[in-house]
Amino acid sequence: MKALPVLLASAIASKNGGSGCYTCMIISTMVEQYSRANNIRYDDGFSQFCAKLGRLEPICQQYATDLGAFYQEAFEIGNTVDSLCYCMGECYVSEGHRYCSFFPEKENSSCPENTKQVKQALSEMKEELNLFCMEGPENFAICKGFASFGFEDWLEEVVDRLDRHVPAIDDDGDLFGLRTGGARGFWWRGKDCIDQDETIYPGQPPIRGDRFVDANCNGIAGMENDVSIEDIYCADSGALGVAVLGDSAGAHFSIPEVWFTPHLWTEESMPFKDAEIALANELDWPQLSWITGFKGNCWETGPKSWVEGKYVDSIYSRLVERNRCNLNDFINQANNGCKSSSMADKTIFGLGRKPLDKPMLVFLSLVGNDVCNTKINTEEYMTTPERFYEKTLESLQYLEGILPKGSAVVVTGLAQGELLFEILADRFHPLGELDQDATYEDFYNYMECLEVSPCTGWMSSDESRRDFTTERAQNLTATAEILVKNHRNDFDNFELIYMDYPLDVALELHEKNGGELWQGIETTDGFHPSHTAHVLMAELFWDRLMRDYPHVLGSINPHNEFLAEMQKEELLECTGDE
Repeated sequence: MKALPVLLASAIASKNGGSGCYTCMIISTMVEQYSRANNIRYDDGFSQFCAKLGRLEPICQQYATDLGAFYQEAFEIGNTVDSLCYCMGECYVSEGHRYCSFFPEKENSSCPENTKQVKQALSEMKEELNLFCMEGPENFAICKGFASFGFEDWLEEVVDRLDRHVPAIDDDGDLFGLRTGGARGFWWRGKDCIDQDETIYPGQPPIRGDRFVDANCNGIAGMENDVSIEDIYCADSGALGVAVLGDSAGAHFSIPEVWFTPHLWTEESMPFKDAEIALANELDWPQLSWITGFKGNCWETGPKSWVEGKYVDSIYSRLVERNRCNLNDFINQANNGCKSSSMADKTIFGLGRKPLDKPMLVFLSLVGNDVCNTKINTEEYMTTPERFYEKTLESLQYLEGILPKGSAVVVTGLAQGELLFEILADRFHPLGELDQDATYEDFYNYMECLEVSPCTGWMSSDESRRDFTTERAQNLTATAEILVKNHRNDFDNFELIYMDYPLDVALELHEKNGGELWQGIETTDGFHPSHTAHVLMAELFWDRLMRDYPHVLGSINPHNEFLAEMQKEELLECTGDE
């Protein structure tokens, strides 16, 4: 699934201001609602908002006087957040299009006198942000999360790596990183243990039994009675890695809800405390996803699980529990906006598995972007069943050339996106909760008006368009199932499996357990599966594998307790970006 335009993005305009207009609305709403809820002036509220932005505070404060005064006057003379953004020039009406507003409009509003000065300040602030982006790989990764592409030639290597969705910092070029979790580092794939040796990385077969060095980075090395510990406890254990080739649903896209509830902030609260982590991960949380999540919860503002007693669950964590030799062997090669064509043409090449590595369980899971796009005439931009079949088969043929023998590939169907409007349309969006004046349907229509919606097919008031999108998604799901049936016996290195994408089942299970359906969908964007859904889908996929394909999961290692003790120092926990 495609990620939404994000905070402080440059104006990659679609229509009527596009993401620049959307960004202005979000930030202005934060300042307006925070100020009003705390009964302070809007100019003071703008300065306090800047103080919550971490490393971006100095840039924001530099322009706080001009922008704060503008906000103060604009709201005093009756502007809404939407009309304010039109005054600033971030929103406009494209030829042949209409005025876009998220909140109810007011009559007879006018622009403040210092509008021209504020437009200049905004232009200068964007230049400052571009300079910030050029201050190294970590900053660029954050700016990539912003969708702000200000960079110079000396960042070309980082740009290239992030564009290929592989670690931005990888000294030995083995597609595994050691120094950072974000920027496609060890929160996306197993942590490299020596980043100056390309023959040492997660998933690598032991080198001389790993007697002297932990070549596969699973925390198991050394000898016992002159015999390799790897050989004793792992050699015949059926060890394997797990990976996902997917879109933003597989990467676990999530904007922290606290960002979108400014009416609950206080002067002391820090809603953006984890913003650098989120942005360096492209607003994805692969370390918490249903495929590659691992135990740990150290983000105060990260995704929330409504599943009682369970914060993280994943295929990876269950494989480690089943066999400790699997520790650290995971790859999340999913990216926002990926669909069948971009997967086959680019994303898949960053998987980083070699034919002589350990076998791997791979999920090829593209659940939305082949039917989702930003266009009003969305049908024209959807993938046809024929094209979907062709590009998915290309991906499978590539995997045949790189996966070790004994691997398995699970192709999933598409998500049941029709549930989005059914469940959320009449609920208030977090930005509409304070005055109860803006629903998810309003939010969907606003993004559609700007042509920045991640899915105008499903996130729409147009019932016939939603129905067409659902029909095409069902056709593509049937195509995936047919493809697997037709080519099940065509590959020597992996077993080919088809599974439905069980979002609908996960939501039903959550409701049956006492939860509410809306809790299974991301509250900020009203589009992606929520963390609650991720936790439940890990269980559903695992149960299906155990029932129908237990052989692809390997056996339970009887030595797990001993190995866990040895691996204590190697446990990959989400303790912050290093």
